[in-house]
Amino acid sequence: MSEPSLPQGSAELPRLFTFTLPHAEVTTVRDYAERYAPVPSFEYRVHLKFLGGTHQWFMNEANLSSWFAFDSTGPQEGILTFTMQQMHLMASMGGEEEDITLHINRDDNTFKFETGGVVTTLDLARPTYFKWTSEFEYSWSLRAETDHLVKLGRAMMSHPVNLPVAGLEEVPWPFIEFSFDGTTLHAVRDWARFNGPRVAVDIPASGAFRGEFSCYADPFARELFYSDLLEGDIIAFSFSVDTPNIAHVTGINWGTNVSLGHHYVYEHRFSVVQNLIDEDIEVEEDSRVGWDATVRCTHLDRKINATILCGDKNEAQFVRLSCTVIENAPWNLQLAEEMNSWNNMWANCKLVREEGNLFVVADVPITSLEVLRDSVRDLVQKANNVNDVVAVFL
Repeated sequence: MSEPSLPQGSAELPRLFTFTLPHAEVTTVRDYAERYAPVPSFEYRVHLKFLGGTHQWFMNEANLSSWFAFDSTGPQEGILTFTMQQMHLMASMGGEEEDITLHINRDDNTFKFETGGVVTTLDLARPTYFKWTSEFEYSWSLRAETDHLVKLGRAMMSHPVNLPVAGLEEVPWPFIEFSFDGTTLHAVRDWARFNGPRVAVDIPASGAFRGEFSCYADPFARELFYSDLLEGDIIAFSFSVDTPNIAHVTGINWGTNVSLGHHYVYEHRFSVVQNLIDEDIEVEEDSRVGWDATVRCTHLDRKINATILCGDKNEAQFVRLSCTVIENAPWNLQLAEEMNSWNNMWANCKLVREEGNLFVVADVPITSLEVLRDSVRDLVQKANNVNDVVAVFL
């Protein structure tokens, strides 16, 4: 079977090459990966990216994509993949002060490693084609001491209630909500939905970033807790206007890209999408899990936004459907009378004018998502009817 093609711009490894890894590095990376891997972990894969003089080990879990950098004797570029089973073998068969020599043969899809005169041959692991990179162009950042973030991580890891709570087994655990005002990084995890308390931590920090962000909690809180085992007294959080759903968190020779999101979006967006998709309703894809509260779809050439709305307790209440009837609709008495007339006839939707555009909107309770498709069709029909009437005098 032929190898799958590399994504455009990816560097290819040599067909044959040899390099060494210190046993201590293999053991360390194996231990890191055990934190990230599911149970059982043997098929979990880590990815070794060669950069010429250095290399980085990449591993993923939930909303984290992390890397750890070491000096390298390998190729100048390319990515090699290992399973946890292979990492365990290399760690267990090598001596503590010993280098492990690896001979890679991509022509027969195998690699050999030598430890103390013993040669072990294994098939190369199937690669995962992903943009494995630690590069990030940021717009703002904040910085905090590692020791302080260790304590913050420990507090955010704690579960103040017995889980699962009856009736809430399928509800995602609360996200960490962060805010930064220029001097204090505030983190809170609210367990009220599970009949528990709010857990909040404030630590000193500095930087140009201002604002709020939130993320799926457990793997990130755990990695902050373990961050004092790595190099660096300061950890930086970087943010970009181009990728606002990512926090780029770095120390010395390590880092992680944290996918940000919102608890209520993470909980409900998938169900909203599934209850919209149909033969006559096309839904735009969005790979940013839990990020965008608005699902965009099209029916009969009209674009509809389905926005998840939450209340004061950060819990979703409605999905607001919105469809543009007429753009740049001039405000006059005749339009106002038409809007009042339509709105008096409709029970479940309304005409509104915002920023010069005329919309028809409807709110669907989050507990009634099964009616979303019919609600979209009804909204589009009403938008077309209004357009036919109003367009005559506009």
